[in-house]
This record gives sequence, structure tokens and C-alpha cells, in this order.
Amino acid sequence: MWPGERGGIRRALRVPGIALAAFSIISASCSIGFIQALLEPHLRPFELKPVVLGLMFVINGGVYALCAPAWGWLCDNHLRPKVVTAASAVMVIIGFGLMGPLPFLGVAPSLGLISFALVVHGVGFGGEVVAAFVDAHREAVYNGFPDNLDTYSMVSGLWTSMFAFGAFVGPSVAGILYDHFGFGYATLLVVIMHVVLLAAVLLFLATRRRPAGHTLPPADKEKGGDAPADQEKLPLLTGSFDSSYGSEDNVSTSELVVW
Repeated sequence: MWPGERGGIRRALRVPGIALAAFSIISASCSIGFIQALLEPHLRPFELKPVVLGLMFVINGGVYALCAPAWGWLCDNHLRPKVVTAASAVMVIIGFGLMGPLPFLGVAPSLGLISFALVVHGVGFGGEVVAAFVDAHREAVYNGFPDNLDTYSMVSGLWTSMFAFGAFVGPSVAGILYDHFGFGYATLLVVIMHVVLLAAVLLFLATRRRPAGHTLPPADKEKGGDAPADQEKLPLLTGSFDSSYGSEDNVSTSELVVW
């Protein structure tokens, strides 16, 4: 939220790039909530031992933990966050398409196929949640939000609330679909959400091309700052913040640089 103003998150969600990042977070958390709620009923026909069943739940989280730092490095150094989001959405679609599997694929479910699907989903899930946070912050700065700790906090709050919302919607709707149509058709919830996300990201990338000389927010360019070659490769948070924010005497400032 900007100092002294209200409605920072509402104002941020009016920015198409930030709204798209928020939808990416919701889609990702819906997928993980779906797995947490319905994976065990889906595996009951295999009559797994408790240890093996527990390991099936570890696959997704373990792959996510291994891949998230790599996705962050790619976002910081090589790829635009929305490109990472698009690639991750494809992986989640493949993962959920095989996890059921989707009824029209004509493939029988097997323990090996489900395990492979969980690995693919874990990779895609890690890319979505990492890229969405990075993307939301950079879109906020590009669209005029100050590059300081207040904006960083606003984006963090937005990410957390959208993730919690998706984690509520995913298991709730998936449970209803599972009761009426079975696991295979229930996975269409996540698949359709990510198809929509993929289409929206590709449309955004096709229609939004920033000129090389217009990568800084307008406020920074008015100050005569030199535009970097690629705003997408800037550190996540640079600049100054007011360490006495919220007090009567705003006199002390500190410099913060997060590499």
C-alpha cells in the first residue's frame, strides 16, 4: 500500500499483469489443495501400506522444494516470469491429465503413472508460485508503485491471500466433483483453470511488448534515470524505505538492497 493511501491491493489488482499473477497463484493453490484432499481416495484401490501412501504425498512437496530455487534463478537471470508461468501451466496440465488420468485418454491408472504425474506437477507448481510472486512485484513497480518495502509487503499479502483462497476453493469444488463424477473428471477443474491461465499468459505476452527504452516506471524516467537493458532482470527489491513508517516523526531512513 502506498504511504498515506488506502486500497493498495485493490489498486494493484486493476493492473492486468498483477491480476494475471494473482490468478496464477489461485490456480496453483487449487491444484495442490486438490491433491491433498483427493489423492488418498484415488490411491485406495492400490491398497498401499501406510508408509508407501505417505511417500506418495512426499513426492509432490519434495520435487517442489528442489525445483523452486531453480525457478527463482531462472526468473532472476534468464526468463521473464510470465514465460515461466506459461511453461509451468503446461506441466500442471500434463501432470493432472495423467494423474486421473483424464477419461478420454483411454489410459488405465497405475501407481507408476500417478507417481510420474506427481513429479511433473511438483515441477510446474514450483514454477507457478515462484514466478507469480516475482511477476507481481515487477508489474507493480513498472506500473508506478514505489520500489520499496511497502510495495514488497503489499505483494506478499496479495500472494498469501490469493494462495489461501485457491487452497479453499480447490478442495471444496474438487470434493463435489469427485462425489458426482469421479477422480478422472474432477481433474478437469485444475486442467481447465490452467488452460485458461496458459491462454491468458500467451495473449498477454503477444500483446504486451515493452520498448527497450521504456522499461522504467514513468516516475523514474522523469528523474532522468537511465533505463536498464531489461527490467525483468533487475533485483527483486531495490531502493530505500522509511524505517519509521507509521510514526509521527518520519526522519530516519535506511537503505535496503535484496539481491
